[in-house]
Amino acid sequence: MLLTVIRRRLPDRSILLRVSAGWHMHLDILVARATSNEPTPFWDGSSRLQKEYDQRLPA
Repeated sequence: MLLTVIRRRLPDRSILLRVSAGWHMHLDILVARATSNEPTPFWDGSSRLQKEYDQRLPA
C-alpha cells in the first residue's frame, strides 16, 4: 500500500517545515496504532522532525 500526501502553496519555509513535520508525525502515529505500538507523543516527535527537515530541505 502506498499513501502520498501532497500539500501545495505553503507561503514560506518555516510553515513548510512545520507542516512537513506535522504530517510525518501524524503518519507515524497512524502506523504505530495500526501495529499495536505506543506512538511517540505528537509534539515531542514533531519538534524532533522539524529539526530534521530543517537540515534536509534547502534554505
